[in-house]
Amino acid sequence: MIYVLNTSVFCRTPQSYSGQNHNQNTNAANDTHKDRFTNTQNLLFSILPKKSTIKKSAKNRSVKQNDKYGIINESGKIIIKPKYETVFHFSENGLACIKRKGKWGYINMAGKMAIKAKYDEAEYYFQNNGLACVCRKGKYGCINKHGKTIIKPKYDDLFSFSEAGLARIELNGKCGIIDTTGKVIVEPIYDYINQFEENGLARATLNSKTYYIDKNGKIFNFTSVGKFENDLAVVESDNKYGIIDTTYQFVIKPQFDYSRNFAENNLAAVAINGKWGYIDKAGNTVIKPQFEYALNFSKNGMAIVKLNGKHGYIDEKGKMLAEASFDEVYDFDEKGLAKIRQDNKFGFIDTSGKMLTEAIFDKADNFEENGWAMVTINEKTGCIDRTGKFAIEPKFEDVTIHKNAIFAKQNGKWGIIDKNSNFTTEPQFDQIDSYSDKNIVFVETDNKWGIVDSTGRVLVKPMFARHGIFKENGLAEVRLNGKSGCIDRTGKFVIEPKFEDVTIHKNVIFAKQNGKWGIIDTDSNFIAEPQFDNVIYVSHDDFIYY
Repeated sequence: MIYVLNTSVFCRTPQSYSGQNHNQNTNAANDTHKDRFTNTQNLLFSILPKKSTIKKSAKNRSVKQNDKYGIINESGKIIIKPKYETVFHFSENGLACIKRKGKWGYINMAGKMAIKAKYDEAEYYFQNNGLACVCRKGKYGCINKHGKTIIKPKYDDLFSFSEAGLARIELNGKCGIIDTTGKVIVEPIYDYINQFEENGLARATLNSKTYYIDKNGKIFNFTSVGKFENDLAVVESDNKYGIIDTTYQFVIKPQFDYSRNFAENNLAAVAINGKWGYIDKAGNTVIKPQFEYALNFSKNGMAIVKLNGKHGYIDEKGKMLAEASFDEVYDFDEKGLAKIRQDNKFGFIDTSGKMLTEAIFDKADNFEENGWAMVTINEKTGCIDRTGKFAIEPKFEDVTIHKNAIFAKQNGKWGIIDKNSNFTTEPQFDQIDSYSDKNIVFVETDNKWGIVDSTGRVLVKPMFARHGIFKENGLAEVRLNGKSGCIDRTGKFVIEPKFEDVTIHKNVIFAKQNGKWGIIDTDSNFIAEPQFDNVIYVSHDDFIYY
């Protein structure tokens, strides 16, 4: 992880089925373009690697003074004096990308220059294959951790390598593919080439015609290719859909107006002449095309279909579970219940076709883990259980559940009720924030925040002007009387509210005093004196800007 403390200015940032369009999602991979390079426009907004195996680097942070960056450790000791224009996080090979005198290079964990800062652009982390893309004089290539040129900078653009070790290049306005040695796999003759997808193919265009290319450069006359599932994928060719295997050979030739891939029961929904039916893996018709719309079968052996403008469910023999009479239907949950909509009202049905509840609710949520579903009828909200009976009578303006705490809204205020719908904490809160912690709910009254635990017990009456979320060290930032501190999950102050601002990441607590940031311990003592104008955290799995 890296902390960047600087003098720059940044903003604090804390983060059904009703006959939908059934055009195929070709799952084209998003391109990774020049935003992987560290330049002044995207330096702090690039997506970082999800994890790193370097333990030492996880204890260091970058600092910036007088527009120069260095590195400090968790104790606040400066181990590399600020002298760089930018410092990025360490890659798994122990190198960090830096900028010095307008050029980019890499340093090691001791702060020594490992690769001379001589590049106009440089990839801010080394890829898993040990390469980093660099740019000199407008041309892109790759180097290894020793700074050795592996792919000579000669391309107008060079994209990150896929897991298969292939990358797209651009040269003289045309696109091709190279491997990690720089060998050209596909000559740059195409107008455009996507990155390779999970199915092992890359989509290419030439003279407005679409093709697909495999990792050996072989060309296939496909217009679109879906994901492989159980070694099969849906493809479009000459405006018809078929199925291919992992050798890209047709097991079912293109003949359908549309096709889905095979479900676990080895049936696939297909459309022909405007009607949907189902085929098996030999291409035989199992359920004749008759539906206006059809989805694949779910694990419970049911499929959603549309017939005569209404939705319903069929079994694997094509038998209708219940008459197709619903305006909208939803998937069955793991316990065999599904929500339906009929005449603008919601109800629930089971897998036998029996209505658990008639369509009488104005609104209805899916069933939660506790076995309840929130429903609204005549503008009043309650909860039903899986038998269809009311667990909470519909007499409240709103209801929400957090663990064992049931919050109900009445006369514009939130309170806490028991399972008999009686208030144990009278309605008094203007809003509730149940996303801050799995065991804690923040509640607000008159712009002040307090804390309620998962049983509904009020731990702290509303008093804080603002609050943060509980972090890994069990603390949350709060603000009281214009000062910031930290509380634990019992609501007790661990860091007294005496600082201008406080922010936490993992076990590191930053505090602001007299306009400067430093690092404090849990006794509120500075272990790194306030001296930095801002703090920016950048890690291998996320990033926070301050």
